[in-house]
Amino acid sequence: TCLCSDILSFYKEEMKGDVDNYVHARARITGKAVVETLHDIVDETAAAATRVRNTLGEGREREAWNSFEQGFIRFHMRDPRYRLGDVLGTPGEYLVLGL
Repeated sequence: TCLCSDILSFYKEEMKGDVDNYVHARARITGKAVVETLHDIVDETAAAATRVRNTLGEGREREAWNSFEQGFIRFHMRDPRYRLGDVLGTPGEYLVLGL
């Protein structure tokens, strides 16, 4: 969830010129471009989520995880503070995708 927060907060932080965050710090340390670093973090987060799903298997625990995961992302997408509507369009457009 920490890396997911960093990903979902990235756009609003970039728009504010905030470079005091994990993505920028990691880019500085690794010597990579900020966008490349963001892509790496997205890939790592997706892989971690897949590992969690595989570990949980099927059943109530997996259903609970799926519900948490979807709610966590939905919260960020709907909260105007994160400005994700700037990137993704109106909530109706991307929530149709099942998020």
